[in-house]
Formats: sequence, structure tokens, C-alpha cells
Amino acid sequence: MNRELLKETIKKILALSSKQVEEERIDRLVNELLALEDNKTIIDSLAYRVIALYENDNSKLLESLVLIQNLDPSIYSNWQDILKEAEINKATNHRPGDIGVKENHELIDRTLVEVCNKLNALRVDYYVVGALSSFIGTNTPLFRYHGDIDFMVAEEDLDKVRAALQGTDYVFEDNRLNNSKTRLPGSNHTSGEHEVIANHKDNEFHLGFFLFKRNPDNSLDIREYYMENGEPQVLIRHMPRELVELEYTNKTTEYHGTRFRTSTPESVIAKKESTRHGKDLLDIEVLKDKVDHSKMEQARQYKTTVTTHPVFEQRKQSQDNSELSGMVTESGSSKANATIAPVQKEMGAQKTLGVHPATKPPQAPSGFITAAASVLIILLIMTIVLLILTAVITFI
Repeated sequence: MNRELLKETIKKILALSSKQVEEERIDRLVNELLALEDNKTIIDSLAYRVIALYENDNSKLLESLVLIQNLDPSIYSNWQDILKEAEINKATNHRPGDIGVKENHELIDRTLVEVCNKLNALRVDYYVVGALSSFIGTNTPLFRYHGDIDFMVAEEDLDKVRAALQGTDYVFEDNRLNNSKTRLPGSNHTSGEHEVIANHKDNEFHLGFFLFKRNPDNSLDIREYYMENGEPQVLIRHMPRELVELEYTNKTTEYHGTRFRTSTPESVIAKKESTRHGKDLLDIEVLKDKVDHSKMEQARQYKTTVTTHPVFEQRKQSQDNSELSGMVTESGSSKANATIAPVQKEMGAQKTLGVHPATKPPQAPSGFITAAASVLIILLIMTIVLLILTAVITFI
């Protein structure tokens, strides 16, 4: 496709709006479109963007589609056919230039089986979350394009996740301390791409990772990293145990020979009801009769608490606590007594194991008890000697 014609068409489309767009951004869009495989994909991709831009203004949408159709009249004979194709893409959440919907579903199947088997083998504490997990959990056939698979993993297991993805089609990136995520003033959420992500090496599909810390009572601290004035920050959302049990499954779901825990469909629908994006409305329509609405009401009774602080402030506090622990160990208790009991993992969940009194090793007697026993033994010996002497005297 002719570069100048494409750029001029984009300028005319943007001129219909009141928005001023920098020349650099227009050139970037032109380069992105020209990198697509053929003219049809270029036209479909541009139409996809135009519908998002002018979805509430039919006259501007129509005029834009006519301009797009004139880019190559041999592809579409009229603007109605362009609109029909764009609506199909929108309904299936498929962005022109990405792999097809059928190929997308095949990729999801392969990826879930391969990645979950590896995570299970490494005993990673994780859930498959998001819309995809709801379709799987309710045995609903996939019908639209999914741009990623969302996982929620224990932050302490990230090294295992990295190891699990070695040798796969995904490139693991940990951007917790340097990312483009932000937090809007007054918001308890961050916005932007996953700070921990694994991108497919051949296409736009990716794996997104949410992070959490599991507490001994099975409550969760959801952890999000973002930047503020060039410094990494951490937002911690504490979920009480009762809410965790309503939003995530305890039992695993079987899927093509592998097993994993998921977010509950009720929690997914509740989140989608607040976002109201196009694909979210589609998912709600498909899943609304497959959820327990009483559980959604029950979940609303519980609240999460949110705290934020700079990442390096947390590290300093951890270091200070470590130094204090070392001082206590050296001045008083032995290192063995100061060691924290290990946490056992079972089926991806953490359980702190206590010690039954009957299994405790015998304790060495204290110094006071030892001294008291010695005195008693001496008194006993003296008593025996006196009895013997008394008996001898009496006998004599």
C-alpha cells in the first residue's frame, strides 16, 4: 500500500474530530499498519480503530469508512462490508493483524497444558484467573479472541515461574522495579501492562501475572507495582480469608489432562460489571446464567484494605528487622532457636505445621531442678546412714 496515501487518509479521518494529533504519532501509526501482512489487514485494522473513535457519531464513522474503502477498492466494494467485518472482529475481541480466533484457541489449549504442568511440577502456588478461567470453570466453549492468559502467582515463587517458562515460546520479563504502570489519584488500583509478563516470541499473545502473598490464615495480600516520580511503589490489597474463599477455588479444575485452581465465575462477573468494556459485556451475557448471584452478594459484605509505600522503604525496613534479629540471636538465644519454622506447601497452598506436645523431644532439666535433686539425694543418703547407726546401737 502506498505510504503517502495511507498517511493522508489517516489525517483526513482525524480532521473529522476536534483532537490535535502530533505528526510523530501519525507516522508511528502508519509504520505499524504498513508492517501488517497485506492490504486487507491494513484496512481492517484501520477500520477497527475508527469504530472505537467514532462509535457514538454515525456520520463521522460513515465518512471515515468511505475514506478507508478508497484505499483499495478491490478489497471492499463498499463501506458496509468494511463495517460488517469490523463488527465481527469487535464481537469476537479480535484485532486485525493478530492470529485468527481458531488459532488463538488452539494456542490457549497448548499453552495451558504446557505451562500448568510445569508450574505444578515445581509446586508453584498459583491460580488461572480472568475471563478464560470462567469459561473453563463453567464448561463454556470459547467463542472470542483472548489476548492473554492471566495467572495469579505467589510472589515468592517467581523464580520458579521463570524456570518453568525456559524452553517455551514465551519470554519472561520481571519489571516490578521499572515499569510504565501508574496509579490514578484516589484510586485503589494501578493501570497499565502487567509488571511481570511473558510475551510470545512470534505474536502478540502473552501471559500476564498478578502477584500475591499468602498469609498463615489463608488471607491474601495482592501486590501491584507501579511508578511514582521515577520511584517504584508497591500497592498492597489485603483480602480477608472469607473473601478469598469466595473469589478463588480450593479444588482444582481438570483441563485437557492438567489441573489448576481458578478464580470463581462470580468474582469474574463482579469485576466485569464494574468495567463495562465491550468484551466484558459479551462475557457477562454468556456467563450470567451460570453464576451463583447469592455468592456475589455475600462477597460484597467483605472489604479489602489498601496500603501503599515505596519499594525501597520496605527493603530498608526488612533489612533493619533482619539486623535486629541478628542482634537478638547473638546476645541471647542460639541461632537454632531464632530460626523461623519452615512453611510446608501442599497442592499449591501453604499450611503452617505446629508440633504436637507428644512429639516434642525430651527437654534437658533446668539448673534449678538439677540442684534441688542433688540436695534431696544427699539428704536421703544421710537419712539412711542415721537409720543404720540407730539400728546398730539398738542391737548392741
